[in-house]
Amino acid sequence: MAKLLGLEHGRLTYLAADRIRRAARSYVMRSPFYQWRTNRFNPDAVLIVPQDLRTSDPSFALELSEGLFGLAGRVGHLHHGSSEFASPFQILPPDENWETELHGFSWLRHLGASEDPDASELAQLFLGDWMRGKWSYEHVAWKPAVVARRLMSWLTNSSLILDGADQSAYDELMNSFGQQMRYLAAIRHEAYPGYPRFLCLTAMVYGGLCLSDQEHYVDDYTKLLEEELGLQILEDGGHISRNSEVLIELILDLMPLKHCFFSRDKKPPEGLSRVLRKMCEHLRYMRLGDGTLGRFNGVGPVAPDSLGTALAYDESLETSDSETSAAHYCRLHREKTVLLMDVGAVPPLEFSATAHAGCLSFELSSGPSPIVVNCGAPGAADAKWRHRARSTAFHSTLELAGRSSSQLIRNTVLERNLGAPPIKEPRKVSYHVRDIGSSIFTEATHDGYASNYGAVHYRRLELNNKGTRLGGHDKLDMRRMSAKLRDIQYAIHFHIHPSVQVRRAKDRGSVALILASGDTWLFTAGDAPINLEESVFLADFSGAKQAVQIVLRGNCRDEVDVKWTFEQVENL
Repeated sequence: MAKLLGLEHGRLTYLAADRIRRAARSYVMRSPFYQWRTNRFNPDAVLIVPQDLRTSDPSFALELSEGLFGLAGRVGHLHHGSSEFASPFQILPPDENWETELHGFSWLRHLGASEDPDASELAQLFLGDWMRGKWSYEHVAWKPAVVARRLMSWLTNSSLILDGADQSAYDELMNSFGQQMRYLAAIRHEAYPGYPRFLCLTAMVYGGLCLSDQEHYVDDYTKLLEEELGLQILEDGGHISRNSEVLIELILDLMPLKHCFFSRDKKPPEGLSRVLRKMCEHLRYMRLGDGTLGRFNGVGPVAPDSLGTALAYDESLETSDSETSAAHYCRLHREKTVLLMDVGAVPPLEFSATAHAGCLSFELSSGPSPIVVNCGAPGAADAKWRHRARSTAFHSTLELAGRSSSQLIRNTVLERNLGAPPIKEPRKVSYHVRDIGSSIFTEATHDGYASNYGAVHYRRLELNNKGTRLGGHDKLDMRRMSAKLRDIQYAIHFHIHPSVQVRRAKDRGSVALILASGDTWLFTAGDAPINLEESVFLADFSGAKQAVQIVLRGNCRDEVDVKWTFEQVENL
């Protein structure tokens, strides 16, 4: 468990005080008196129905007809031991993730995409059941990000939930819109840093543009949205959390919002188009040859249609030629081979709750076939892996003494403010990239093991111009390591994508990797013993998959200086 330094204690004190201030403001703004004073601002019409760019699943309605309500990798059963259906809001939730998605109403788009003539009636039935529910303010239904998602879902699916509705149901919905807009304005300060906070501001601007009598929100929240863009989006379009998956959600939210401004004859936030373009460029930068995102710092199962939709709205269709990024990832691309490497320190404390201990880890693909990967962050159905997936051992890099290069900070105040334990270290990461004509290489170091073991990890990766050979060099600088620590073990992990067939070569001193494309690559490591061990690939959209990892193990009593290669071969 990591200890906090003086500056970090100061940051912790600031976050705690800021939470108290935000909670006090929220308490006043959501009080009955305040709500009564602002009741006159309830809307009486939906002026714009924004487009929902997220992909719909028409089979959702079919499953629903069988009493199955599937969300977040879990299924809620709507039968009460009989043939009668219960509302999803009246059953015991399978887990909190399922319940969170239920109250966010994103599933309305699936009903809207179905050909079921009763879809609108069913949506209105469930909506009415929610509005009649007695949800306390401590319930998941009233978490800031859930309220924000619900507002946006109701707006994008307002045609579905208002089709044929009588005046009483219409008025009830408008009153609920007004109440939730006021409530979100009160509690958006309590949203977790990062995407949840951004989502709240985006929902407020959506409501101000799309609902009548809510225009007073637009100017103030547009300004706050611009400020949040400046805070969270880096110069190259990367996100401050270093989680590239967040960019997909931002793009799918911001693209329709931009068109809402035009529909109301208003000017979108200055620089919004530029930021959207930069985010798209960064997503392209972080893609491997198979089109998937590199699994770094919280990137998990990314639906290909979501990524494709986000990138479809980028007219440039360009990938940056730079080998490095402001988000501190390195990309080496030669012919059909792509390598991505994490060469960054941890994000700022308040944005590190989803960050992983994968410094100097890399992913490698050849054409459309991934070869070396990180295990990735698990989807909602595999949440049990979430804590372990953040460890160094689940990344393709060097691990020392069975410990991670980054350390979790277990602190009640921080976890309450951030939603999960943040991490600290490495404090110093250095790297450079050089093209020497026949090949391109990157050299990087990190000090994540310096404070506990006095060791600094050095890694060099060199890709030849044909993209057929990757040479690696891992080394530990142990000059500051005490003699009593020299018996600790190191392990260099290379997690292999589950689509690759892995087998020992005939000489037993190398490993053959047969890709889905039919190409064969050979892994060698000089005299270092090569171990084949079990692994798990968590970033598959269908769930966790068994995989294999190549592991080079040794003892630190001797010099740790290991060279290895991945090379494409014609015949074994």
